[in-house]
Amino acid sequence: MAISDPNTGRKYDLRNSKDQGEVKRLIRRDCPTVLVVSPPCTAFSIANQGEVDKRVLAGAIEMIRFSIEICELQHRSGRHFIFEQPQSSRAWSLGEVIKLTYRDGVTKTTFHQCMYGLEARSHEGTAPAYKPTSVLTNHPALAEVLQERCDGSHRHTQLIGKSACTKAAQYPVGLCNAVMKGVQVIRKRLEEIASVRDKVHGVHLCESVGVGSFTDPAFTDGGPDICPEDVLYEIEMEDMCEQDPSTWEDLATQRWQEYSQFSNETVDSTTGEILDPAKVKAGCDEELGFMSHMHVWDKVTREQGQSDPDGKIVATRCGRGKKGDKVRCRLVAQEFAGS
Repeated sequence: MAISDPNTGRKYDLRNSKDQGEVKRLIRRDCPTVLVVSPPCTAFSIANQGEVDKRVLAGAIEMIRFSIEICELQHRSGRHFIFEQPQSSRAWSLGEVIKLTYRDGVTKTTFHQCMYGLEARSHEGTAPAYKPTSVLTNHPALAEVLQERCDGSHRHTQLIGKSACTKAAQYPVGLCNAVMKGVQVIRKRLEEIASVRDKVHGVHLCESVGVGSFTDPAFTDGGPDICPEDVLYEIEMEDMCEQDPSTWEDLATQRWQEYSQFSNETVDSTTGEILDPAKVKAGCDEELGFMSHMHVWDKVTREQGQSDPDGKIVATRCGRGKKGDKVRCRLVAQEFAGS
């Protein structure tokens, strides 16, 4: 089963590990805001009452496994996905799909495509096609636009035969518009967070030369309704200039020291509030101690990292914020695809 890239014309067999690796490379390079994944469902259809060829089933399962893998890649990278299958698909009972269903931040919704303009033709003419469909997604804006249920105001045409099912596999315009509506909500939110983040960085710069503060009207007036946690998360996840540390552990230590020495004071990454140095040190020690205990990294040379075909050299960033009477410190690696 080969799928053609509409831009380059290159064909990808997504059951092939080499082509899968190339697709993952493209995702890491392009960083899509939302990835829509809809693997073929023929082998999992309840319409298949007979035994499915073992090779066909194995290929279909591999497609599902890879689909879940790239959804996980999006999720770990702080971006978003839609995983779609017919509501009755047997793929929903596969272990990989069940695991993603119960992951924190992932929501499952069901909708009827007749409400999004899906139609089919029968001997009685053209009419809406019911086609119950379920999706997994990790953003509420996407879940919200993908939950329309049939209102009973029309009759349905059944999808009978290979030709009808093949045509119904193409998303109707209404469904595409709904997905884009959700994407626009996400992008608007990201733009608002980016605006606040720029103000945070600007005030930090002004404070470093003795001008301005986080209480200035320029920062507090007229801004969007943004949760400080959102800003902190986005600041942590943003791209950093590539460093040349001798080891990952050295880089981690370097980052903590850089942020702890800002203006001879330690401040909250979001609000600019001065933090208790002892609590910051305790938070840093707790974070690095946990990572050491979990064996998060191995020491390697830059040459070893660059020669790893599946690897990628990434930067890190730390953030600090008050959590009750403690200071929470987090060290974040951008697009770190851990297992």
